Amino acid sequence: MAGMIFTVPLLLAAQGLAVSRVPVYFPASLSEQIPQCRHQGKVRSAAQLSAFEREWYSRFLYAAKEPSLAEMAGTGNALGSVIRFTWLRSFHAPVVVRVMGLGTAAPRLVATALTGRGGYDPGVPGPALDRPLRKEEAAMLEAALAGSWLTVVSSVANRRPVLKECGIADPLGTDGAEWVLEAVDAKGYRFDKAWSPRIGKVRDIGLAMLKLTGWSIDPVY
Repeated sequence: MAGMIFTVPLLLAAQGLAVSRVPVYFPASLSEQIPQCRHQGKVRSAAQLSAFEREWYSRFLYAAKEPSLAEMAGTGNALGSVIRFTWLRSFHAPVVVRVMGLGTAAPRLVATALTGRGGYDPGVPGPALDRPLRKEEAAMLEAALAGSWLTVVSSVANRRPVLKECGIADPLGTDGAEWVLEAVDAKGYRFDKAWSPRIGKVRDIGLAMLKLTGWSIDPVY
């Protein structure tokens, strides 16, 4: 993204935020090199999450005072399913939406909008929600999740299949938005992301979670 050169500890300190216990938000397995596509008969590999992306996303989650779902998976303390959507738009307020206890009798919605911009500084927590999720809302989210990577059984992190040709996966864009999805339940931790998706499950789930907040979300990109 334009204008971003940072490391999490240094920039958190510059903002006056404590850095003694920054949660590990993403498992190390997401940084492993795995086959992504083929080019001229050769398989190209890449990490599902780069070091740059790890620091970028972690910085915003920390500013929003979010817990680590990866650490939650390691403790087995997740009740039902926990789903989180992190929306980092280059020039607009970052939004984090988390649903806890999906699939139980008492699911709950927690959402935070930060005052900064997704491609620059996170700012501080602004508008926030913490309320029970209604049955019809939970059903809507479960319908959006059906068939997605977040429902794949995995003990640590899901892996994408090898693509037939290079160049069709979502790139890291210069100006746009990162759509980041995480899930944790008894089956483990799962992760998916896309850059400014126009179609697909990442977009469908992200929009469903944003709808739960009732906030004005324009512009969507």
